[in-house]
Amino acid sequence: MTVAVPRAIALEIAKIKSEVLTEAFRQHFHGEPVSKTHAAAQLGELVMQGLTTVDKIRFTKVTQPTPSVVNDAVAATAGRAEAATLDLGLRLDRVEGNLFATQNVIGSLQTSITNIADAVSKANRAVEGLSDQIVSVDKTQIAAAVRSAVESAFKPIEEAARANGTEAAVVAAAQAASCVDRKTCAEVFGVDVRDAFGNPLKVDIWNSPDAPPVDPCFIWTESILKPLVLAQAGLNLWFGGEKGTGKTQTAMQFAARTGRPFTRYNFRKFTTSEDFLGSVGLTDGSSEFKPGPVLQAYTCPGSVILLDEVTSTDPGELIQLNGLLEEGVPRVNIGGTTWVKGSNVMAIAADNTLGSGDPSGRYAGTRMMNSALLDRFSLVVPFTFLPSDQEEAALVNITKCSPVMAERIVGILTVCRTKAQAGEIVDAPSIRSAINFIRAIPLMGVRDAWNASIAARQPEESAVALEAIYASFVDEKELLSLSR
Repeated sequence: MTVAVPRAIALEIAKIKSEVLTEAFRQHFHGEPVSKTHAAAQLGELVMQGLTTVDKIRFTKVTQPTPSVVNDAVAATAGRAEAATLDLGLRLDRVEGNLFATQNVIGSLQTSITNIADAVSKANRAVEGLSDQIVSVDKTQIAAAVRSAVESAFKPIEEAARANGTEAAVVAAAQAASCVDRKTCAEVFGVDVRDAFGNPLKVDIWNSPDAPPVDPCFIWTESILKPLVLAQAGLNLWFGGEKGTGKTQTAMQFAARTGRPFTRYNFRKFTTSEDFLGSVGLTDGSSEFKPGPVLQAYTCPGSVILLDEVTSTDPGELIQLNGLLEEGVPRVNIGGTTWVKGSNVMAIAADNTLGSGDPSGRYAGTRMMNSALLDRFSLVVPFTFLPSDQEEAALVNITKCSPVMAERIVGILTVCRTKAQAGEIVDAPSIRSAINFIRAIPLMGVRDAWNASIAARQPEESAVALEAIYASFVDEKELLSLSR
């Protein structure tokens, strides 16, 4: 059973060094964590279950590596650096431009490989000179030494890239996250998802340091996971549905659970293509194209890009996305540079209307999208509120309230959502509003908790309907009693 970890405890655990968290995770779970975030989340649950304490985790003794372990660590790290360097060579081969400049960069790559090999060889000789006895080695010093060797090797490549006009994003892409494992949905999300033939579906696991933090209380469903698994090789998805149904959090938490970098761009009425793709600006007196956040993420392998509220923008400003969102590995010239899609990049658009406009008038400002843009999205995924039993289970799991309390709150939410569909309420309260309502009752009382977490979040035109719901469906005495 997943246990909610208070923010204060989670922050204390997050301050502990990575190597200490990793060792504590090994001792408790007899395995390796996916990341520091994963280790912190799992250890936080043990603290809440009373199986350990933050201080015990903090003072976990880190086992010092033997000479052979040092050798393996250096060799493995250098091997990954060499693989990244070779991958960069392939990417630079595809860069359009001056052939002579490209050849110079490839020469720098070969020099880099030689430098890394020399560094590994020196490390091996140093290890072989140690005695057979176990020695005390500081792992941070090992990491620093290897990192220094790799940075030195990459330095001439970066200088060549700058000198020859090659985009720095190409160099960064080779040093970005990579796919390191493949696991079943049951292992990663806690939901056993299978294909039409009964085979368990698997997801790629990446090692991006920029992956979002995992929310252990997020609820996954089979209907949402299947299109995500299908799209992980680089297809585009369109998430559509009511506000508060989890579109944004689904994209973010998929990136978190699978260790992918995540970029969210919020579109607005006056957003232009220059805002999200980039524009020409002055740098030291010279004109230079500066890529925007979407274009930067587009070249980063494994990225999950969320185009949030995309229907708020003029469709004409989105035309340049058409080329970027084509299947395969598109090559699109923007700002005088050819941009190549990073491997396994996932683009997800999210809105409340499925791109077809808003005849209800509830989502004013949204626009019908160009059919050419909509055609770039392989699957359209409708989002709805969770079934009542799942929503009740979520409230119990997250707030630790009683099942009866969860049932009462979900009943109130259902009434609010019915009123929203009828146009009496502008926006239906989300499950997060319900969570905040439950948590606030013991401290603020039912009326003040309702106003702060639900009523005050709604526009003034919803006030009359919300007050009627409160009077008819909120039993203050019962809810206060259930909150004890």
